[in-house]
Amino acid sequence: MYIKIALIGSTLAWLFCFSNQANTSKLRSRALEGVRDLRKLSSFRAVKEAAWDEMRQNRYYSALKKLKYHQQLQPKDVEAYYLEGECLAKLERWKDAYIAYHKAFYLSGVKRYQRLMFQMKAKAGKPIKKEKPWYLKIKDPSQKIVETPKPKEEQLKPAKKRGSYLQLSRMRMLQSLVDRYESLNGPMLEFNLDSLLKDQVTTRSVNISELGKISLKNSKIHSENYGTVEEIRSSMKFFIDAVSMASKKNTSGAIRSLEANQDKLIRSEAEYLISLYRQEGLFEQEVKYREKISLKFPEYSSNLLFLADHYYENGLNQKALNYYQKILKLKSGNSSVRSRIKQLKAGGTFKLREVLKSQRQNLLEKEDSKY
Repeated sequence: MYIKIALIGSTLAWLFCFSNQANTSKLRSRALEGVRDLRKLSSFRAVKEAAWDEMRQNRYYSALKKLKYHQQLQPKDVEAYYLEGECLAKLERWKDAYIAYHKAFYLSGVKRYQRLMFQMKAKAGKPIKKEKPWYLKIKDPSQKIVETPKPKEEQLKPAKKRGSYLQLSRMRMLQSLVDRYESLNGPMLEFNLDSLLKDQVTTRSVNISELGKISLKNSKIHSENYGTVEEIRSSMKFFIDAVSMASKKNTSGAIRSLEANQDKLIRSEAEYLISLYRQEGLFEQEVKYREKISLKFPEYSSNLLFLADHYYENGLNQKALNYYQKILKLKSGNSSVRSRIKQLKAGGTFKLREVLKSQRQNLLEKEDSKY
């Protein structure tokens, strides 16, 4: 009898423990599912909040990327489609904005989204062009086409350019060669460089291709592109005076003189003005002037790179992206510029890069301290 009671008691105890284990495992699995759901929900909210932050800073392309990721995780979130429509409307992509608002209206039935749909549809609509009937478009084969002769365009003479110290030195060298030739052989009727260099009076290489056609007028050298030596010197007078002032430590006066004639400055003179700004610590004026000459000298790549890096480091990412893209058009093989453009289009910034760099450095220091 006692043995039977003991067996029954042990069986009941075993069943009770098993049921407790089963209940505990179920509760644990449900708790883990709840934690996972909470993590997912917080990640959803974090992505949408990040998109909101991008929109507040007018970074709509970056916001759209985050909203698309959020929609993949929560395809029935009405607010996400509404925010997508707002971004696309700011970018004037009316048809895409109409589709986004339509999704929000379909999921919620809110009339406000329907009104926004109609607004986008009205903006996306294009006027219908009335075309001629098909039978009026057929040409009569018997009708002869009389071509009116085009008037001949008069060829305009190229305007004279402003010379620099380089052109002035080349013109002076040619003039000295002509003076020497005429002192030995008499007047030179037509300009001939081979005759001037016949006696090897100079060992320097003579490159006069950029001077254009050279002619002689009363024994004076005349360049088709730059004029005479006197004309080049007179066009450079304000710049020569500015250089003289800067050499006498009157840098502010030199800057004022060059700024008054900044429309006349050629690229080398513009670079000199930038060096004076740098010398005086006038950084804001330097940046403003660099922006001006980026339009005047669009192939001045080092200037474009300076502006791109400056705006990138100061958080003006759209401006930086525009200048990096201009550089890429000039230098298609520049890998660093390509990677920077890719980074900016993906929503990366200078501050984010610096934070990641410092975190990476801290991790490396911790790893080194272990050993």
